[in-house]
Amino acid sequence: GNISTVEDVSGNRLIRTPRIQATGMITYTAPLASGAKVEANLTGSYSSKRTFDVAEVFSAKAYAVFNANLSYTTPDGAMQLKLFGTNIFDSQQLAGLQIPGTTAAAVYWKPATYGVELAYRF
Repeated sequence: GNISTVEDVSGNRLIRTPRIQATGMITYTAPLASGAKVEANLTGSYSSKRTFDVAEVFSAKAYAVFNANLSYTTPDGAMQLKLFGTNIFDSQQLAGLQIPGTTAAAVYWKPATYGVELAYRF
């Protein structure tokens, strides 16, 4: 069975709530003489340490995750070629933790992923 305990957790942070959390995005668009455009985009997210239980036994350290893409759009806007990367610096961080009783199950961020996307609008 489960064991109940009493513990003073006053002063501890609310679980899964970092003290600092920030996101940002930078986009640069360069119109070309042909009417086409090239666009570069970088997004970032930062989170300070988070705990996953009221006793602050299980925690995840602070992390930053960055995503980027570079795209070319034809003059008529019908086609777009995009190079993209998610988690481009391969930040391997604990995304979540479940503690159902006497075990713990951890989930980690997806590893760095890169690819190409081709879109056609009609």
